[in-house]
Amino acid sequence: EGKVRLQIRVEEDKRDSLETTYEVKVTDPHGNSRDYYNSPNVITIEEPQLWWPNGYGAQDLYELEVTQKTG
Repeated sequence: EGKVRLQIRVEEDKRDSLETTYEVKVTDPHGNSRDYYNSPNVITIEEPQLWWPNGYGAQDLYELEVTQKTG
């Protein structure tokens, strides 16, 4: 139940005039991945796996990969 909302904020070096975009890949604890294109500002994960404190259950971690594209 529930959801997790990831907010992404990119700070660019304004000395560079090239346009910067990015893609995001989120992989869940079971190895299922989803790609987000076009520089998303917000990603919502519906019904995420719960993360329990040490000693209380599984610590289901998500992997987040961000790829920057310039040019």
